[in-house]
Amino acid sequence: MGAQQPSATAQEDLFAEIERLEMDAMNLALERYKFEGALLRPDEDELVVFFDLPQGISVVMNSIRLELDAKVVLDHRYRSGELEKFLRDSVQPLYVARIPNGRHVLRVNISAIGGLGRNVPVLEYAFFKEPGPKFLYIALQGDTARSLRVTEW
Repeated sequence: MGAQQPSATAQEDLFAEIERLEMDAMNLALERYKFEGALLRPDEDELVVFFDLPQGISVVMNSIRLELDAKVVLDHRYRSGELEKFLRDSVQPLYVARIPNGRHVLRVNISAIGGLGRNVPVLEYAFFKEPGPKFLYIALQGDTARSLRVTEW
């Protein structure tokens, strides 16, 4: 006796699932392309925030929360696959938005587990947005990652 052939309905369901997955993959590729374009060619009124986990810091990221002018703009919990990619790539683009020129306050709250237990560094950083794109680079620093450093350009 030969191997049993799947029914026509099962094959149709399988093909429909494959087509759905291919569409999801194309949509993700399009979103990535748009995001990379925004990072490489930001608009005049854009704010781009990067986060860095420098080599040698022994922490496991749990979550990160960004507030811009007292409004939550990002509240993200890391999954294991993201953590592996983050450890490999180090710098992560966190947030891209259009903001008006003027004074702003960015509050960064990070939950991470490190060598000395649970660390929760919080940073409140005021900056002035002038005409043109604004980039903020936030990095954990110190071997126990108990503080954050911001560089802007």
